[in-house]
Amino acid sequence: MFATWMVDWILRATLILAAAWAAAAVLRKQAAALRHLVWTLALLALLLLPTASNLLPRWTPGVQPVHATVAVVQSVNSSVGAVSGSRLESVPWLLLVWGLGCALVILRWTRGALRTHALVRRTASAAYAAGPLNALRAQAGVEGQVRVLESPDTAVALVWGLRRPAVILPLEAAAWEPERLRAVLAHELAHVKRCDLGTQLLAQLTCAVYWFHPLVWLAFHRLREERERACDDAALSHGIAGTEYTGYLIDLVRTLAAHPPADAPAMGEARDLELRVRAILDPAQSHQAAGRRPALAMTLVAAALVLAVGSFRATAQSTSALAGTVADPNGARIPRAQVTARNLETGAEFTSAAGPVGNYAFVTLPAGNYTLSVSVPGFETYQAPVTVGAAGAARLDVMLHVGGSNESITITGQGSPAALAPKPAPVRIKVGGNVQAPKPLVTPSPAYPASLEQQGVYGSVVLRGTINSTGQVFNPEVVNLTEVNPELAALALQTFRTWTYSPALLDGEPVSSVITITMNFQLAP
Repeated sequence: MFATWMVDWILRATLILAAAWAAAAVLRKQAAALRHLVWTLALLALLLLPTASNLLPRWTPGVQPVHATVAVVQSVNSSVGAVSGSRLESVPWLLLVWGLGCALVILRWTRGALRTHALVRRTASAAYAAGPLNALRAQAGVEGQVRVLESPDTAVALVWGLRRPAVILPLEAAAWEPERLRAVLAHELAHVKRCDLGTQLLAQLTCAVYWFHPLVWLAFHRLREERERACDDAALSHGIAGTEYTGYLIDLVRTLAAHPPADAPAMGEARDLELRVRAILDPAQSHQAAGRRPALAMTLVAAALVLAVGSFRATAQSTSALAGTVADPNGARIPRAQVTARNLETGAEFTSAAGPVGNYAFVTLPAGNYTLSVSVPGFETYQAPVTVGAAGAARLDVMLHVGGSNESITITGQGSPAALAPKPAPVRIKVGGNVQAPKPLVTPSPAYPASLEQQGVYGSVVLRGTINSTGQVFNPEVVNLTEVNPELAALALQTFRTWTYSPALLDGEPVSSVITITMNFQLAP
């Protein structure tokens, strides 16, 4: 079950990521902030995907060919064996592997966050940068207080803190020229304004959940690339020349070898330096901020994509299978049996028929709890509960028992009835197929007791017994003993014991069968 669900999960995630890659390719010459928004929405959509899949109504693109699916279902069921009511369950270790991988990725990010937090605790105030930072903050429209600190443990500027953001500078920043310091502060202040740290936490959580999907890690890498380019564009909007800004980037990257990178948005990262420099110096590349209308349009498109992909079900995944065989007590298969599955929650009924070798299959059966009914003339109707999983094949093999027969005779006496009574009509169950009902050989009728005729006593005695394989009545009993005169019941039971039959036949062999006899004692004037 979990394995199939995970495959479905991967396919949906791949559809969303493919759409994100297509959108990023279309926007390759647009502002980096727009492409960053594309990857942010894609990773957020992946987090919302499991919830959307469970809450949204399902739709399917079409119906698979029935004959092919029946063949697959029967092949699968024949491989698992004849186990009544069994279901194909996914192996539990797969869920454990996913949980372990998720925990390891979260542990990795947590370890990096704790390391960066410890770095921040060893910082001191960088008073020399407070003035330029406040000026840039007012120019950029950043609300709230932003601290500026310096640390001996980092070689590049970085941002940390969601509630109380802080720009952390290396100790060497005190000796930087004012224009370089202004460029670095503008870049880091853009991280604060854009709430890039929160976006990074969201992306890291997505990577933890989808650690098994390589495209998610590639999307995370693209998110970081576009984040830094968007902040580069924000820094250039403060009037900093592109050639000077790229020179500052190159100088910062040269110092990274002696200092491990912190787990926070930082200005200098060697992995994408060449791409950033090319983007800054490319005259055809837009360096504008993301507008509200394009951002709103992209958000709406992402929401629609989540709704569409979340509610999507391929036919093989949105329906389940139930299959099995129908056989008689001798193990012989019964063809053309009528099989009905009734959903206990919705009341919907699905009907199938056994094939020439007694195999039946439902190929478009929604998951749920069902009552399976199998009826064949001459056999007792079979009913049993069965549960069909969301994405598994259930199997239920059925064995039918020979059905009973009903007979009725009337014994008439002389006299006036004390009261009119309804005359139950004789009922006989017709059997067919490979079953032959027992036939009466010696069935003498009892004599109406004179004492009961004088008293006007009458009634119907319902008897039930078993006709064994030799045709003898076995274990006879009165079904309605409390409803009839005891003398009539005793007379009917004694008479029934003397009757003999030709036994019922199943596939030509004599078998035991249940028979019900109604003896109607009536009075006629």
